[in-house]
Amino acid sequence: MRSLLERLEPATYARARLQLGIGGVGTFVVILSAALAIGLPRAMFAEKGGSPIEDAGLLAVWLAGLALLAFPFEVLGGLTLPRAFGRAHPVPGAWFVGWLRGVLATLLVMVTSGTLIVAAGRAGVAIA
Repeated sequence: MRSLLERLEPATYARARLQLGIGGVGTFVVILSAALAIGLPRAMFAEKGGSPIEDAGLLAVWLAGLALLAFPFEVLGGLTLPRAFGRAHPVPGAWFVGWLRGVLATLLVMVTSGTLIVAAGRAGVAIA
């Protein structure tokens, strides 16, 4: 009979990636649910915003925080696991530059979209 550790240890690269993904999603669900339960977004952003520039800044802060929360999972999935399983992987500096470029591009799209949605909501415009 195999030990509990052997049964939990991923046997393949695919299973390791799957377990990392499940752990990442679970972590986000628990942390963000707790943040909502204690009213963190409302406390952080109450009585703030109003102009599109302020709204964009607040959205950028929130989304950058989410990117930082995801960073350990990104490192594990992009550097640690490929190296551990003998897969091709970039050098850490190149990986970080690529990760940062992706985060900045995502932030730009999400902040722009979010700011337009908030502005439309304030103006009473239905987005269909």
